[in-house]
Amino acid sequence: MSCESSVHRLKDVDISSLEKQIHTQDELLPSLTEVAEKVWRLTYSQLIYLTSCMWQANDKLQVLKRELKELVSLRQHAVNVSRLHSDCKDLRKEISNVENSLAATGSKKTADGNNILRTHETELHQLQLQETDLRSKVREKEALQKSVEAMQQETTSLSSQLKVLIKTVSSP
Repeated sequence: MSCESSVHRLKDVDISSLEKQIHTQDELLPSLTEVAEKVWRLTYSQLIYLTSCMWQANDKLQVLKRELKELVSLRQHAVNVSRLHSDCKDLRKEISNVENSLAATGSKKTADGNNILRTHETELHQLQLQETDLRSKVREKEALQKSVEAMQQETTSLSSQLKVLIKTVSSP
């Protein structure tokens, strides 16, 4: 009878208890599946977002690099303008010396001398305007350099976040 009582106990008590546990776990399975799918979708959407951010940051970085090259070229022009400005100052001094020499000898300025002086003054004024413009562009270049550095830092940060998400997605 002990064998029969064991069989009876197993059929009535243990099996029914196990069936209830299986039924309870089967009821939880769809909600756990939904949670897993939501987590996967969320992680995947974050990965897509970070990838998109990295592409945008890279595009901005390329634009900034092009602008930086243009500003380097402008800096060279600024150096040339500065040199020409210095040359004009030297010419003004030379003209002043010639005028003083002419005044000392009693000669008067010629019309050609006045025209040359006006021409040089006009050129000097144009060079001064170019110098001002180039100085402004150099300041813009410096601001762009800072922006490039910030973009590089942002790209590094996004790359780190992307690596973490890839590890999270790829780990079981």
